[in-house]
Amino acid sequence: MGDAITKAQDLVYDGWGVMGTSLGEAKKFSEEALKLNPNLADAYNGLASIALKKEKLRSAEEYYRKAYESAARFGPRPIRNREFRWGDKRI
Repeated sequence: MGDAITKAQDLVYDGWGVMGTSLGEAKKFSEEALKLNPNLADAYNGLASIALKKEKLRSAEEYYRKAYESAARFGPRPIRNREFRWGDKRI
């Protein structure tokens, strides 16, 4: 499970990295991350940012709401001593 969480977070980072050049590719990264970890608030934030850039305000609001709900429910937890991840169960 830990590997899937780390891979999902890495996909989110990859999505943020290409957001300035390819919204479609960035969206694919966030969607793949959610397949690995459907509670990953950062992935929902990425999708919200993409929707906002496309001026799809209702979609952006929906994704931001999902990000908030996921973060509130599953919260951050430390992984590898000092690093924090979103989206898995609370400890």
